[in-house]
Amino acid sequence: MSLSPPGDLLPAPEGDQTSLPSASWPLVIVALIGGLAISLVAGTHVALALVILPIVVAVAFVSPQSLILLLVIWLLELGLVRRLIPGGSLSGISGDPLLMIGPAVIFALFMRAVSAGAMRNRTGLASVVLGFNIIAILQAANPGQGSLMTGLGGLLFLLVPMLAFWVGRSLMTEQLFRQIRWTVAILGFLNACYGISQQFSGFQSWDARWVQTQGYTALNVGNGVVRAFGSSSSAQEYAVTLAIGIVAWISLISEVRPAIRIFMLAPVVPMVLALYWESQRSALLLAIFGLGLMIGTRFKMRARWVAVAGVLAVFMLVFGARAIGSGGPAQAGDAASTLSNHQIVGLADPTGSKSSYNSHMNRTVKGITQGFTNPLGSGTGSVTLAGSKYSTVSKGTEMDPGNMAIAFGLPGVILYALGLILASQKVYRRGIEGHHAAVFATGVLGAALFQWFNGDLYGVCTLIWLSLGYVDQLPEAAQPEPVELLAPVLPRLRGSITHLPA
Repeated sequence: MSLSPPGDLLPAPEGDQTSLPSASWPLVIVALIGGLAISLVAGTHVALALVILPIVVAVAFVSPQSLILLLVIWLLELGLVRRLIPGGSLSGISGDPLLMIGPAVIFALFMRAVSAGAMRNRTGLASVVLGFNIIAILQAANPGQGSLMTGLGGLLFLLVPMLAFWVGRSLMTEQLFRQIRWTVAILGFLNACYGISQQFSGFQSWDARWVQTQGYTALNVGNGVVRAFGSSSSAQEYAVTLAIGIVAWISLISEVRPAIRIFMLAPVVPMVLALYWESQRSALLLAIFGLGLMIGTRFKMRARWVAVAGVLAVFMLVFGARAIGSGGPAQAGDAASTLSNHQIVGLADPTGSKSSYNSHMNRTVKGITQGFTNPLGSGTGSVTLAGSKYSTVSKGTEMDPGNMAIAFGLPGVILYALGLILASQKVYRRGIEGHHAAVFATGVLGAALFQWFNGDLYGVCTLIWLSLGYVDQLPEAAQPEPVELLAPVLPRLRGSITHLPA
């Protein structure tokens, strides 16, 4: 099955990409050295790194667009690859050579992007991202995280995915980004089918071994039922990937011929069912929120009404869950009823005692407070898996606002607030100007809200920053007039009120 729509796989190269200016060769050397450093931190054998890295760097500088598309596919399917290849199921960030490939590719593409002028003519959003990059590097040496290895390991989770912003800003093309959206949509559909098979037909031997060796307590929802995780590395990554896959399918519907739009909805059904049965309430709520934002932007509503559309979509889901109610106690081992009841109970009372919402919010508020009480931060690795791997420090709150405050202190709080505002403004403005990529990015940012810096979500995090980088460099069109949601109705209401009898 092809992962891209009919037509050439990649856009025609602009200019001669087979030769490099002499000024680029120092960047090639830096990319090789940086990739070697990444492989050593990730625990990869030096001999393997010396074989893979020259190939990666060569492709990055000769055909970067091809490597970008392959990177997206690789990261989205990395979990399954790690389970299928012997030696790829070792826990932690060290000892698994497969974990080195993604960061090495991103770093090589980043150096190629720098040579293409990615950091020139920076916008406000680009300046904030650069600020994050700098502070992440500086905080890697923070002694509060336990060791330097913790900080270096933290860079793999926080800094490296963000570097994709510069890749999207200079190396992405409209045709390539559309192919990426098709890829995300199709892989999301295949992932949903695989996850449903796991849920109701049982785990394959490699999946069962992964559950046993990783010890994911979050997979167990009780009653003898274990959550699916598809081709992802974790249930959380699986849920967010499904949400973004749904967003991708819906965003593509308006770009195909009207005669086949109804058929475009067919793949969405198993994806929605898979996300529902995944029984992660936050992922489902954010998926609906992201779709509301994307649809509001697509119809060029004013910003306040776009936000209202997202919130109303969430409230409709909550009220619908309350109307349905629980189906009663499920029998042991009955996956469908157990997962359904778990989902509905949580959705009907998202802040109740059976929801993890309060726990997450309390941890996030404490994390943000720590940004003020410890304004210098605890270090880049303190909120990542590196904190538990290389030291006893692990302070993650599972949400971006708290993590940025803990890791980077007061500067992290300020930069995160600015980044959230500027990114939202950018995708909204380019979206109402008619850029399909920006409309899609609006849905992605909403569906992955508060997880933009979560490097554990390998493919999702990189896709977010690729999308933001591409949207950041889109040309500004003549600002269209946003549609006032009640504009067609208000004149009639005024006329009716004027003619009311005294």
